[in-house]
Amino acid sequence: MDSHGYSALHLSAAKGYLEIVKGWSRWTQRRPAWPESARVVTERDETALHLCAGSNRPSLIEEIGRDDDNEMVNHKDCEGNTLLHIAIIKFLLTIPGLEINAMNKNGFTALDTLNKVPEIWETWKLNLFSEML
Repeated sequence: MDSHGYSALHLSAAKGYLEIVKGWSRWTQRRPAWPESARVVTERDETALHLCAGSNRPSLIEEIGRDDDNEMVNHKDCEGNTLLHIAIIKFLLTIPGLEINAMNKNGFTALDTLNKVPEIWETWKLNLFSEML
């Protein structure tokens, strides 16, 4: 672990080193530390999955989260963000020309709207998950 709480798994996940993560996964599955070693968090309370999502690494998310019991995928970082929050934001920000500060008729940005009407976010999440099933 470095001074910020990053393990070799965190760094490999953030950099997209799939083969290293696969090797780590195979090695740790044969030892009692699995899957607890995957649950180590940084000083910002980020799991390796948070770092995968933040660096747009879906194949790594699949590898690390394969044997998860939903604890890691729903784990919140120091700002309360789950893997889904980070992945959605990262995806939306890749859309060329997206005006992230665009305001609606009430003068609210998308973030303002989510903060003022949390049920919109909850409904949207439910719809997203039902489409995935």
